[in-house]
Amino acid sequence: MAMSANNIQTATSTSVSDSPERLEQIAKWQAVSEEAHSAFEVRRYTQAETRFLDALIIAEQLSGVVTPEAKDELDQNIITTIATMAKNAVDTKPQSPTQFLRPAYKIVDVSEEDLVRLAKSLNNLAALYHLQGKFFLAENLYDRCLDIKLALYGEEHLETAINLHNLAVLNCAKKKWEKAEILFKRALEIREKLLSENDPELIPILKNYGIMLRKTLREDDAKSVEARMAAIEALKVS
Repeated sequence: MAMSANNIQTATSTSVSDSPERLEQIAKWQAVSEEAHSAFEVRRYTQAETRFLDALIIAEQLSGVVTPEAKDELDQNIITTIATMAKNAVDTKPQSPTQFLRPAYKIVDVSEEDLVRLAKSLNNLAALYHLQGKFFLAENLYDRCLDIKLALYGEEHLETAINLHNLAVLNCAKKKWEKAEILFKRALEIREKLLSENDPELIPILKNYGIMLRKTLREDDAKSVEARMAAIEALKVS
């Protein structure tokens, strides 16, 4: 059984105080993101990748959180290079450039809306690379997204839990079981604390955690997780 997590995320809102130039860029980001989503849904992954990359460039520029050194890397030539490497990458570390993958952030005096847009763009491209088995690229982008969500929301937030779940599933794909389990448990802890121990939003994490336990031949633990999931599902329909 294949694992899945919370992946493609949709556009966000704008502020009434944005300048006409920024509003134009935001509208462009939304349009490009929607094109990418549409392509992703019909499995046109090459087109989706191109548009997700374009959306990420716009989000980086709107946020202005990248250091000057890192920002120098954000041009179309670099994006083309990354896209070319991604076509051939499976789980190998590209030799260069790496600055685009994880630039130095200055999260100071940056609006929440800009950071939310950037996090969504990072997550969406990571989800695509994850699906394609380009795990190194996906992990770097998920990590960048997590950095931003931690800065925005802190450790105990539902958005942070989403990223931890995504990283847990990715680590399962890489067969890094110990790290995956830590991430699954942390994502569960956050949702349990903020929601409840029987909230339906725990089900996706429990499902993937149970799959991992089955794959690692921990049958008793898997049965316990599956029983808990079944109990929550029963409450949901009662």
